[in-house]
Amino acid sequence: MTWSFLLLTILCLGWVLAVLLHRRAELGRMGQALDRLAEARASGSHEARLQRPEIDWMRCLGCGACVQACPEEGVLGLLHGQAVVLHGAHCVGHAHCADACPVGAIAVTLADLQGRQDIPVVRKDLSIPGRDGLFLAGEVNGRALIRHAIEQGRTVAQAVAQRTRGVSKGDDLDLLVIGAGPAGLACALEALGRGLRVEVLDQDSLGGTIAKFPRAKLVLTRPVELPLHGWLKQESYSKEELIEIWQNLVLKHGLRVRGGVRFLGASKGASPTDPWSVDTSAGSIRARHVCLAMGRRGSPRKLQVPGESLQKVTYALIDARAYQGQKVLVVGGGDSAVEVALAIGTQPKTEVILSYRRAAFFRLHPRNARAIQVAQEAGRVRVEFSSEVERIDAERVELRRSESESPLQIENDAVIAMLGGDAAIPLLESVGVSFEPMQSALHEPLAKNRSML
Repeated sequence: MTWSFLLLTILCLGWVLAVLLHRRAELGRMGQALDRLAEARASGSHEARLQRPEIDWMRCLGCGACVQACPEEGVLGLLHGQAVVLHGAHCVGHAHCADACPVGAIAVTLADLQGRQDIPVVRKDLSIPGRDGLFLAGEVNGRALIRHAIEQGRTVAQAVAQRTRGVSKGDDLDLLVIGAGPAGLACALEALGRGLRVEVLDQDSLGGTIAKFPRAKLVLTRPVELPLHGWLKQESYSKEELIEIWQNLVLKHGLRVRGGVRFLGASKGASPTDPWSVDTSAGSIRARHVCLAMGRRGSPRKLQVPGESLQKVTYALIDARAYQGQKVLVVGGGDSAVEVALAIGTQPKTEVILSYRRAAFFRLHPRNARAIQVAQEAGRVRVEFSSEVERIDAERVELRRSESESPLQIENDAVIAMLGGDAAIPLLESVGVSFEPMQSALHEPLAKNRSML
């Protein structure tokens, strides 16, 4: 009897110890999640930019499958036994979390549609209501991933092919695509493969926003089918690899792409059969259908300071190697500015200063936050927080800091301003695009909640 009681006591104590250890571990994980959430709120990264995960806590089992599936660091975590959004700004819309959830308790949607004025109203085929033959595709619709851009470009081309089926053709283009980025090129290639007469215009060159990425920057994607090429199966591509693929397709299939041509507006006659007359910097072009795949950034924001017209001032980085041995000022504090500073900071005998108007970085991707910290400690990049460019001269730049401090004069050979761009909303509105996001088909989630299994 005594031995049985002793054994029972040992088993009970073991069970209690196991419960306590499990609870301790759970409290540790909860504490880490709360710390990450506080960190996200302090840095502003808790608020989503374009896409965000939405969690149905009535269905969430707290299994953590969504946390493990997300390829972006720190977007999701577990708190009080359920999934929570931590760094919402780091979500780029992969939707792996929704695919991984066994009970369909999570979906990825556009962020804060009720408070947004930059999401256009489109139908499911990406056409503009009331503007027959006009379509929008790509990042202008609020989807940031290359995969989404390619899929939307194909959707537009398929819709145009359906509309032109059995219709007699005149001398006008079947489709004019504005923008030679992932969405525009996918749209044009799909249209070409379907026998349509198509042309592509871009104010810069082939590749769109990707062409402005620093040299060799990796462009992450997910397997997606590129028209007239096949599947892009790798998990990552450098910008050079993607642009080479596009260039080869353009040459192989004779796709007409004209760079250096700006889109100025478009008009259409009263009859549904009337073609669009598209105004460009190269003249007027007639087309039965128009796809606007211009991205979201529009024209780069200017510094608005004396000396910004000097030749040494640019608003994009093409090749960091061109700045070897120079004194370079990078202006801005977002991911793009930090990536430019890091790229130039690896060049030999180069001095890089990053000027940012805030007192600390705000909403940086964790990878970039760690990299810029390492670069600062190694002396490759010097960061001047709470500073703004006051004046640019041929051999120096003047930075304005707090009112209590005198302006900072720095020797300088080149200035790269990465201040984002002004969206082309007025231009889009002039051709009949409206921005009432709750009425848009884009309001539907990227990956819908499935029914409970």
